[in-house]
Amino acid sequence: MEPIEQARQSKEYKERKAAGVDVEALLKMATESERYNKYKSPATRLSILMSAIIPLREPPKGEDFDEELLVLAGSDRYGQKFPVKFIAMRKNKKFRFINEFDANKFPGTCKCRVVGKSVESAYGMDVTPIDGGISAIEPKTFEEVQKVIQKVQLTTNDWDKLENIRDGNKNEIAVFRGKIKAVWPIAVFGAKSEQTGKASKVGELDALSPNERAPASLNPTMQIKLDYSGGFEVAANLEQQHHGAPIYQIEDFEALCVDAMELPKDQQMEFIRSGIVGRDVLLVMNVWGNKEIKEKRYITGSCPFIMEALDIPVNDAREQLPTEDKPSPSPSKKADLDYVNDIVSACLTLNQDPEWVPVAKARDIASIPAEVSDNMVGEMKKRAAQIWKEKKA
Repeated sequence: MEPIEQARQSKEYKERKAAGVDVEALLKMATESERYNKYKSPATRLSILMSAIIPLREPPKGEDFDEELLVLAGSDRYGQKFPVKFIAMRKNKKFRFINEFDANKFPGTCKCRVVGKSVESAYGMDVTPIDGGISAIEPKTFEEVQKVIQKVQLTTNDWDKLENIRDGNKNEIAVFRGKIKAVWPIAVFGAKSEQTGKASKVGELDALSPNERAPASLNPTMQIKLDYSGGFEVAANLEQQHHGAPIYQIEDFEALCVDAMELPKDQQMEFIRSGIVGRDVLLVMNVWGNKEIKEKRYITGSCPFIMEALDIPVNDAREQLPTEDKPSPSPSKKADLDYVNDIVSACLTLNQDPEWVPVAKARDIASIPAEVSDNMVGEMKKRAAQIWKEKKA
């Protein structure tokens, strides 16, 4: 029996046809493809035909979801091939995860419309977009982001809220604001012992660790602790990524990490700490640890988004959630894009990821004037890095 007839007799063919899919059109495209005609083995051709019939991933399940969201950053974990979880805020100021396999789907911080399916669990809400379910993407500046997330930030004055964050394995997304106090390495653990069931520490990660993209890029890997008083401590883990897209917008942080890599491993964290200690930052953190030990509460979590706080009073900040009908005017948008393109062009020539170009060098490359803030230059670098990676792929 010919491969195409075998495909037509398959259970998958019948199920897809019953679901209203034009399966014959899929088979026609497959049989006319260069790949199909290159291989003569009936088994290989049948596999190609079945791959055309069977979707790569099953359609998402859950409740219908259709909202505009503010997307911050996405993360996953090295060695795990799950979708990247992008942290996003809804109109009601509650955070949700967007599950997306394409780590470059969003151009940094942005507002967008997401259509898909949502699932509520003890761990919060996960939203999985349908095919083509992400649209109307509108990049947002860090100033616009801060005006939103500082409405829900937790500081030393919010002790009651901190105590109410869920404990144990149930995750909760929260925004913490404070000054950086300490930087520690991320421990690496080996396999669990058959006798004790526990894993032993076998080493520590460098200040920058490669992800598993092709080609691989480097992400900061360390634990940053905030200078919180009042009997509690907040520790944010910047974890090694699989394909994740974390955003760490602290002036000169990338350059400090690059320079730290020239030092012995046991000196790297102190070098970075000495360059960022005392910085006022906002952390968006997926809290998974909240323990009280000897009258002190330790809050720990994964942190895909950090931004250096801007001088924006909370009470004076305009609401910038997706509920607004008209975006704020941006007369410099065209100029901003020109700067981004200049950074991309230079970095393609230098074969250097724009994300790791120091702010001062980015200013020189693109002739960015002094009135453009360092935070804005950092955002331009992030956008340039996305374009650079697409062109290098």
